[in-house]
Amino acid sequence: MTIIKDDDWVLKDIQEVEEEAMRVIRNSAEHNLVLAGPGAGKTELLAQKACFLIETGKCRNKKIIALSFKKDAAKNLQDRVNSRLDSKYRHKFESTTFDAFCKSIVDRFKSTIPESYRPSNDYEIIFPNNNDLVEDIKREAVGFEGLTSEELNKLQPYNFEENYIVTPYDKALEHSVDGRIRRFVWLHLLKPKSRLSFKMINFLANYIISRNQYLSNAINSTYDYAFIDEFQDTTYRQYEIFKSIFLGKKIKITAVGDTKQRIMGWAGAMHNAFDVFKKDFGIEQPNELVSNRRSLKNLINYQRMMEAFMNHADIKPDMMLIENEGSAKLLQFDESSIEGAYIALCIQQWIAEGVNERDICILLRNPAKQYTDDIISALQYLKIQCRLENEYQDLLNEAVVQLLLQMLMFVCNRKSIESWATTMELLCNIRGVSKRGDVTRLEKELSQFIKSHRVIKEEIVDYLYSLLSIFGVDKIKSYFPQYMSGNGLEYSIELLSRHLDKLDVKENTSEAIDLLLGNKTIPLMTIHKSKGLEFRKVIVVGLEPGAYFGKEEEQIENQKTVFVAFSRAIEEVLMTRCKIRNNSYGRSFKQNFNDIPLITNMITYCGIEAESYPG
Repeated sequence: MTIIKDDDWVLKDIQEVEEEAMRVIRNSAEHNLVLAGPGAGKTELLAQKACFLIETGKCRNKKIIALSFKKDAAKNLQDRVNSRLDSKYRHKFESTTFDAFCKSIVDRFKSTIPESYRPSNDYEIIFPNNNDLVEDIKREAVGFEGLTSEELNKLQPYNFEENYIVTPYDKALEHSVDGRIRRFVWLHLLKPKSRLSFKMINFLANYIISRNQYLSNAINSTYDYAFIDEFQDTTYRQYEIFKSIFLGKKIKITAVGDTKQRIMGWAGAMHNAFDVFKKDFGIEQPNELVSNRRSLKNLINYQRMMEAFMNHADIKPDMMLIENEGSAKLLQFDESSIEGAYIALCIQQWIAEGVNERDICILLRNPAKQYTDDIISALQYLKIQCRLENEYQDLLNEAVVQLLLQMLMFVCNRKSIESWATTMELLCNIRGVSKRGDVTRLEKELSQFIKSHRVIKEEIVDYLYSLLSIFGVDKIKSYFPQYMSGNGLEYSIELLSRHLDKLDVKENTSEAIDLLLGNKTIPLMTIHKSKGLEFRKVIVVGLEPGAYFGKEEEQIENQKTVFVAFSRAIEEVLMTRCKIRNNSYGRSFKQNFNDIPLITNMITYCGIEAESYPG
């Protein structure tokens, strides 16, 4: 490996970063805590730092691991680094999610877990806050250590996992009703074929890490540096694992986040993650990035006004609107049908002006039908496709799904140089091929394999497995750590096959791929799923009490949620609210916008007054 001197190293594929960012990039000897607002280039910062550390030989014999909380964020960072590094060095950077990292620990070291709490090798992933599981527990737990139906009837799906699965052990409560319920739930989910949630996996990973010095040493001998993205979303339990792995070790941490974008309190995010990290890891002063490379100037100014309002600033920032430098408005409608029709016409106009459908996004705090149905119906009337992205995001970021979609594109003669090279690189790595002659023969084999799969004759799920046969399913499981144990690979393939079946992939393969990828489709998603993304046009639906309910602490987080939504936009933000909207039972109710003053007053503070739309 050719080592570049520190002074000779230059940024990759970009011209410049702000001075504070360059300090972080070149700091290889200490921990870093980076506070970075919307559009500051957090992903680019981490990608450049990875390139610096690898190309200057700072981790010559070890690797860098990057942990994110979302699959798409982990993939974006890996792709960014891969596009900037020579392929010979890409193996030195691993970007994964926190959940996948914990899963790999459990998969490799579960033999160290006491047998009564050890999951089976074929465990499946579940999401336990659902009614079916809770009703199952209510039935099956009767009689366990004396539990009665009356004692079990109090169980509810909401927060079931937090209250009865991953609650820390308390010996004083061991024989209480709750203690016995927790013990039954674990035993019930673990045997005979185990069912684990990611929080259970995190819980087990922490158990392993805290008791396994060999694992701690193995992590230390593998990695020199660790990156943590969106650090403000770290939960208390995740931070305990994080400390168990990294505190007191030689691995240097770079944590990046933004307190103004802490909107995952409902999921257990720490209230003071940055302060705790500074104290534990001995950081005197964080690095703060102030530039916004995403939004146009007017939108940047609006965001600074919001920040000033949220921080209770003594002096209100100046606000000077500049023509053609971004716009924002808040429209008030009498009812949701008028709101939906207006939004659809706006989108139709933007598309007519040349805006790509994927550059427009509809954001909501709550994707319930009272906020989405009228919009989707109005768009369908105008023959514009729209879909809720939440259910597709995780699937499309699965490694095996990306591989299968790439293979399907080859089947349709949609082959780019980059995609073919990526697939060949994977195939060579899995087959252990490196010599030029062997690579050429393998490329011919892949070409012939693609030709033999032009027509889908069997069941779609069987066809997908046949597409993987050239790689080998077992070898794919070994290559991608997230599939080493459990049913993750099988689950992803089954889910993909169901989607492709609905899209008639047998008759229209190319069109089905486009529809699944969301091409020519307006994305509609929850605000917390939009973090890290950007769009030319953003529509924030339902800034009203029915969506942004909650007590004082929740209202502070709601305010930050609106800020996150607003800051996704490059050019234009349209915010909406309705005087009358149906509730989840279909009954209409009138709303008083003064019930959410932290949001309404913040928008007014920015100089954005609600405009009533007559309909």
